[in-house]
Amino acid sequence: MKKNGGKARLYVWGAIGFFVFFFALQDIGSLVPKEYQFEAEIEVPKTPEQVWNKLVQTDRWKEWVPQIQSVEKVSQNYPEIGSHLQVASFVSDGKKMVDQLEVTERIDQKVFAVRHTKVWIDGKAAPIINGMSRLELGSDQPGWTKITVTGSFQVKGPVNRFLARYMMKPVVDETVSRTVAKIQSHLQKTERKT
Repeated sequence: MKKNGGKARLYVWGAIGFFVFFFALQDIGSLVPKEYQFEAEIEVPKTPEQVWNKLVQTDRWKEWVPQIQSVEKVSQNYPEIGSHLQVASFVSDGKKMVDQLEVTERIDQKVFAVRHTKVWIDGKAAPIINGMSRLELGSDQPGWTKITVTGSFQVKGPVNRFLARYMMKPVVDETVSRTVAKIQSHLQKTERKT
């Protein structure tokens, strides 16, 4: 009889511990920012026109972001403002992410921006909202282009914000850094070949 009573107390304390942990995570998560931002910048020995022509070609994106599995032009008028793309990629643990993008800004040879309209991870809606990515091209000297990559995303719910802050944000920062380095390397290699 005493054994069963001990087991019941264990379950009660386990349940209390779970709820204390869950509510503590909620409180901590509510203190974590809702929006995360990233930025990276590089310079390449190409004109803004040469860089622009490479960056808007979606078939090249896989070269720079190895996680990308496919890029589908949902709209025939890509890269016009309002056109849509769907990007499938692999994220941690082999999970598949599908990201629907809408072109929100385009100034030839200067600015290209997209809004992440819907994001799914393994077929489930991700808690990411209001995502945005922007490429800006500038030139301080002839024959060189400065590429600035900026972006942001918001995360729903305190628990998801807590997880995003300590798990997702470092991955996003690392991916952006690697991607920008690959773009720089690729553009410099093509320069050497010509």
